[in-house]
Amino acid sequence: MSRSKLGGDGHGGARSRSEGPDAALRELWAEAELKLDSSPNAQFVLPQYGGRSLPNLASSLAREGDLGRGRGSGRRLCEPLAPDLEPAQVGTGGGPVVLFVVDGLGWLSYRAALESERAVLPPAWATNARPLTSVFPSTTTSALTSLSTAVAPSRHGVLGHRQFLPAWGTVADLLHMAPIAVAQQDSLLPPALNPSGIRGVPTLFERGLRATVVTRHSFRGTGFTRLLYAGAELRGYLTASDLVHELGSLLGKRQPPKVLYVYWDELDTVLHRRGPNAYLVAVELARLRDLLVSVARQLSSQRRRATRLWITGDHGLVPVRPESTLRVEEAGPLLAALRLPPSGDRRAVYLSPRAGAPSRVLAELRRRLPHGTLYRTFDQAHRAGWFGPPPDHPELRERTGELIVVPPSPASVTYKAPSGPEPYRGMRGSHGGLERGELWVPLVAASLAELTETET
Repeated sequence: MSRSKLGGDGHGGARSRSEGPDAALRELWAEAELKLDSSPNAQFVLPQYGGRSLPNLASSLAREGDLGRGRGSGRRLCEPLAPDLEPAQVGTGGGPVVLFVVDGLGWLSYRAALESERAVLPPAWATNARPLTSVFPSTTTSALTSLSTAVAPSRHGVLGHRQFLPAWGTVADLLHMAPIAVAQQDSLLPPALNPSGIRGVPTLFERGLRATVVTRHSFRGTGFTRLLYAGAELRGYLTASDLVHELGSLLGKRQPPKVLYVYWDELDTVLHRRGPNAYLVAVELARLRDLLVSVARQLSSQRRRATRLWITGDHGLVPVRPESTLRVEEAGPLLAALRLPPSGDRRAVYLSPRAGAPSRVLAELRRRLPHGTLYRTFDQAHRAGWFGPPPDHPELRERTGELIVVPPSPASVTYKAPSGPEPYRGMRGSHGGLERGELWVPLVAASLAELTETET
């Protein structure tokens, strides 16, 4: 039997599979949240790159895969997780580690789902759960790159859904690897081009971590997938049942991969459409539980106990309202004062004012965005550690711009490039900024046997 707490003392617990977390566990969670947030009354918080963030989790995973710090390149990884969060202590040891990334799974919505008693889960889903922070910006492109490189965005240089790429001279959509005015997928990064020109450091797999990545079949071969997983063995799945088959086959091998990365994207899709919702999160957690039970039933009791799962999210989501969205293409005076199209994310916007126009840009923004919006120069955000510790990517400043704008929920900012694809206008949940709902994510670390109650 593995330890039942992440660095805990064994005194907190969940009363049953249906009653939710007890008072002792809630207190442990509150203490863990305070370690992420020294100003609990502030609307905005910062990533905790000093041992409580996704790059630190990736660094711990690299050590599980026998990859020394900076091995193979001389470039330092982030430090591993803080000792009280270190998930290496769960499981019987020596078995495979599965990093299961649920896109859109935030800590606040995860906690709310457990507390609502709608998610009927084995106790380990609660007792072995603690909060971490994502990165800034709290978005898929930046967070997944940190998980595949074990460095912060300041170092790897992937700084949002959209960002300016000086070498290409364009603002690009990094998920689609295309200029924002072009709908063709991967027009910036066709198969013949190496993604290292965008990502400033090697992946963990290029450094020597032997791992298998299991992701959507439709994502295989895309420019963004190659950016994330260069050097890893890649397996694709078509449906949830196909994912069960892939994981069962991989974990059931006589010598399974020491490290597996698994990516699941459906929760993010529904929360963007419906908004943050504890019930929907509970439904998705129940699906994930059933999926893992189906995997466990294919394995021996010993393998179930030895297999360690680290479940996390890349970001959470906060509510947004279409009527609270600033459409920059419709704000003529603001757009005219910019030398580059807006980039970043809906809730973390990078702006590059024309010479002599910063005050005009700020005035236009303050007329259109709500009170409480954060306006920071690049230097201010950089000094405050938004992007992470040094060393920096050499293009960090150029890729962001001079001004960073983070509006409070439910506000957001969009931009449609001329002849470019239309942004989704009906979005009810979004992310990218610095509110707890989008920045905090869970880490659930336990054996496969504990998470499925299939130890016998």
